[in-house]
Amino acid sequence: SGDTEICLFKGEISMISVIVPVHNGEKTLRRCVDSILISTEKDIEVNIRVSNVELRIEDTVNIFDFKTDFIGDNVNVNAIAELLPYPDGYIKDYIEIKTSAKPYELIVHLKGKGTKEEKDFAGAANLAFNLIGNMDVFTIVLEDSTEISFVDSAAA
Repeated sequence: SGDTEICLFKGEISMISVIVPVHNGEKTLRRCVDSILISTEKDIEVNIRVSNVELRIEDTVNIFDFKTDFIGDNVNVNAIAELLPYPDGYIKDYIEIKTSAKPYELIVHLKGKGTKEEKDFAGAANLAFNLIGNMDVFTIVLEDSTEISFVDSAAA
């Protein structure tokens, strides 16, 4: 007794629904879910029904796997922006990449509420500069339109 249902979504609207019943499958569940989510289908809903098991799916994505020399590498830059350590209360909403002329800039729009102190975003900015080779400016835009910008010391 005590079944738990977990829903995972990939895409905007679920076109395909996959139901995964699990009973004492903690050793194989992560591989099963990963294989479903990397399928060629764009929109998938995964329902996992768990019975009598402690579920531990650990995040195996490492931000350093996305390091790139070019700010125009949209896929890796977006992944980096998603994984940066923002202050509590904030998550990435969307990004803008400005590469038409120097200085090259990454603008990360965040949702949520929390600190607005520049020092609290410095860790995310420093990590972004280390992971994105030719980025000159890193800007955070909060929901209330507050902008916090950092300039790469090598570009200044």
